[in-house]
Amino acid sequence: MTKTILQAVTGSHAYGLNHAASDIDKMSIFVAPTVDVAGLHWASKHESFSDAGPTGDDNTGHEIGKYLRLVLKSNPTLIELMFMNDYEILDETGQGLVALRDKVLYTEGIRNAYYGYAKAQFERVKREYPNHKPKMARHCVRISTQAWELLETGSTNVKVIHPDLYFALDDLPQNELYAVMDHSVESINICNSVLPDKPDVRAVAEFLKNVRRSYIE
Repeated sequence: MTKTILQAVTGSHAYGLNHAASDIDKMSIFVAPTVDVAGLHWASKHESFSDAGPTGDDNTGHEIGKYLRLVLKSNPTLIELMFMNDYEILDETGQGLVALRDKVLYTEGIRNAYYGYAKAQFERVKREYPNHKPKMARHCVRISTQAWELLETGSTNVKVIHPDLYFALDDLPQNELYAVMDHSVESINICNSVLPDKPDVRAVAEFLKNVRRSYIE
C-alpha cells in the first residue's frame, strides 16, 4: 500500500490569488512499497494519478521517485511544492523531502525551465488576446517573480505578497500588459543567481535510497 508523505493545496489558493469561483487543487507525494517498485509489474502508469472532482477541483499525486526526477529538471509546478506556506500532510519523510530543496536548485535549470514556462504563458496571452483568460497573465508574472526569488535568494514565497498588483493586470491596456509581461519574463535571464551550477544529484539519490530502504513493503 502506498503512503502519502506530503500533501498541499496548490494553485490560486496557495498563491493568494483565489476568488469565490476558484477551484481547490491539491498535490501530494506518495511512496510506493519498494517491493512493488522493484517488481515485475511496476510501470510508469503507477507513478502518478490525477482525479478531477465534479466541481473542477483536481487532486494530483506523484510517486517520490518520479517527483525527484522531475524536480531535478526544475519543473516549476513541482519545485514550488517544496516551498509551500502550509501543508495538509507532512510526515517525517515529507519533511526530509522539503529539506532537500537546496540540493535540487541550480542556476541553469531554474532559468531554462521557468523562462520556458513563463514565455509560453506570455505567447498564449498574445495569441488569444483579448479573449485570453486573465489568470494566464497573472500566472506569467507570478512564475517569473518566483524564478527571480529562487535565483537571487535560493528561496521563494509561494503566496504572493501583493495580490492586488496581480489583479491590476486585468485592467491594463494591451500595450502596457505586454510590456509588464515581457519585462517579467526577460528578467529571468538577466537577474543574478546565488544558486550552484549543478544540483547535488548524489544527495538526492542517497535520500531516495534511504526512503526505499524504509518502505520495503
